[in-house]
Amino acid sequence: MTVNTTVLDALIVGGGFGGVYQLKRLREEGYSVKLVDMASDYAGVWFWNRYPGARVDSAIPHYEYSDPELWRDWNWTQRFPGSAELREYFSYVAEKWDLRKDTFFNTYISKAVWDEEVNRWQIESKDGKKFVARYLLLNTGFAAKRHTPDWKGIDKCAGLWIHPSYWSSKEPDLKGKKIAVIGTGSTGVQLAQELSQVASEFVLFQRTPNMALPMKQIEYSRNDKSITEERYNEVFKGRHASFGGFDFNFYPHDTLSDDAETRRAVYEELWSHGDFKFWLANYQDMIFREDANSEAYKFWKSKVRSRVKDPRCQEILAPEKQPYSFGCKRISLENGFYEIFNQSSVSLVDVNATPVVEVIKRGIKTTEKEWEFDVVVCATGFDAITGGLKDIDIRGVSGVKLADK
Repeated sequence: MTVNTTVLDALIVGGGFGGVYQLKRLREEGYSVKLVDMASDYAGVWFWNRYPGARVDSAIPHYEYSDPELWRDWNWTQRFPGSAELREYFSYVAEKWDLRKDTFFNTYISKAVWDEEVNRWQIESKDGKKFVARYLLLNTGFAAKRHTPDWKGIDKCAGLWIHPSYWSSKEPDLKGKKIAVIGTGSTGVQLAQELSQVASEFVLFQRTPNMALPMKQIEYSRNDKSITEERYNEVFKGRHASFGGFDFNFYPHDTLSDDAETRRAVYEELWSHGDFKFWLANYQDMIFREDANSEAYKFWKSKVRSRVKDPRCQEILAPEKQPYSFGCKRISLENGFYEIFNQSSVSLVDVNATPVVEVIKRGIKTTEKEWEFDVVVCATGFDAITGGLKDIDIRGVSGVKLADK
């Protein structure tokens, strides 16, 4: 063991919600523990998510720690805070819990090998730091590794090609530019809402419709406590007893047990509330029965189509024939997403009908035409869940690689 090796009970990798809380709790239990993160500060995925429109889609106070020491002295400015406010929150948490003395930033863990002789992990970082720990706690998150499509010519694009999680902290000037966004997951929806308002020409490339729901944002005052102590306690208690981890649960009735008029009234109430209520507080059989699911989709489709003028865009965004079960894919929350397609400067490309052939120097070529862009934003998601783990050379008993299991 070298002189520069840090010997610990536990090493935590990742400075998001999970890793930060583990550091606090393990210290309280008397363990020698350190946290490392490849970023230069806390916040996990919110350190990297700086793209226009980036915000959480779980309403506060669901999306915060339940420690009264924190929430009693912290006021949010929005029901669904933006990424900058999340970074402020983590700085506040770090100060309250005195975390920085036990954290190594700008530290990318590259290798972890289980030493069977001493029953400890031998851990190394890219910059040469070495750790020995009994426990290795990997809080790398589901979005640690970006996914970029393997399209022909993608390395030859002369314009600005950006993955949203690599967005510069120095905001690029995009006003008046020709901009493409590829992908309609939650990131693509948020980007489209913002970039369509500054671009001279904006094009969204969609493979699968996003059955997005209205967010219904609410503004709060940083100087006033907008959420009561009673409400905090209700939420923190309720989120342990619900299907979705929120303080609301499915409506304890079956969809077709109500007549059409009653059913529509239930749907309208859920819709008007915003958040994920139309998804996770809907009829109890909505995600389990095809006929019940179809009723929810019909309502969603009618709402979306009423907001989009062009029949072609209506069919791409909210198809007459239900493309997949409502709620079985990650639903996004939107603020004016569907209205952007009423702008003359906005186009929608269905890559199922006109697939991408290759990336060219000036932009993107589909089977239909060549599109020219100044900026292409590749909101194509992540190598989810295991991608970040596999990026670390982790070897367990007998030297078996985790990536090979």
